[in-house]
Amino acid sequence: MDETLVGSATQGEGRGRHHKTLVVGAVEVMACTDAKWTGRDPNLPRGQQRGGQGRGVVAGRLRFQVVPDRKQETLVAFAQADIASTRSDA
Repeated sequence: MDETLVGSATQGEGRGRHHKTLVVGAVEVMACTDAKWTGRDPNLPRGQQRGGQGRGVVAGRLRFQVVPDRKQETLVAFAQADIASTRSDA
């Protein structure tokens, strides 16, 4: 989970938060041994075997949300909602 500012530079306004949107995101991490993946790594091209970079995990769902601030309460609420929706999907 992480947050970032999304937007481009604006001329004459310096470097900062001008006209940028705060977004928080979370990535689900799942083991490759999960029956859902049947031992293959979907992040590799078809036919390619897991090599030295195979970490035994794959990225699952990716969720983003525009948030008003970086306060702990805001980020915790996003995380709890994301975890609750993941559990209800299972």
